[in-house]
Amino acid sequence: MKKVAISVVVIVVVALAAGLIFGRGSDDASTDSTSTSQDSSNAVENNTRQTEVSDARYVKYSEQAFNDASDKNRVLFFHAPWCPTCNFYKDELQNNDIPEDIVFFEADYDNDDTLKDRYNVNVQSTFVLVDADGETIRTWPFGGNLNDAAELFEAIKSEV
Repeated sequence: MKKVAISVVVIVVVALAAGLIFGRGSDDASTDSTSTSQDSSNAVENNTRQTEVSDARYVKYSEQAFNDASDKNRVLFFHAPWCPTCNFYKDELQNNDIPEDIVFFEADYDNDDTLKDRYNVNVQSTFVLVDADGETIRTWPFGGNLNDAAELFEAIKSEV
C-alpha cells in the first residue's frame, strides 16, 4: 500500500513538472482556442521530425534495428504522443548526449500490443532494458522515478 501511495505521489509530481515545463509559452501568446490547437499540432509535427533526424542512439523501434543493435545496451521506451511524461523523457533523450553503448528504441505504446505483452508493459513512459537475447534485465515503469536523462543513463549503467 505504501508503494502505491508513493507511486501516485511521484506520478502527480512528474505530471505537474512536465506541465510546467511544457506549458510555458511566450508572454504574448494568445488564449484563442484555434491558436492553441494549431500550436499543439505544430508541436506534434516538430517532435515527429525531430525523431526522424535524431541521433542513431534514439530511434523508432523496428525488429530489424533492434536485432542489429544486440551488441549495445538496448532500452525500449514505450512512448505515447499524448503523454506529457513521455514527451518530457523524449525531449530529455533527444537533447542530451546518450552514451555510445546505449540505444533507445521508441516503441508505440498505443499500437504495439505484441511488444507490450512480451515485456509486460502496462503503462506508457516505461523503459525496458534488455540483454543480447532480448530478455528483460530491468523495467522502469512510468519513468521509474528518474528525474532526467542523466539519472536514466546512470540507472542503466548500474544494471549492466
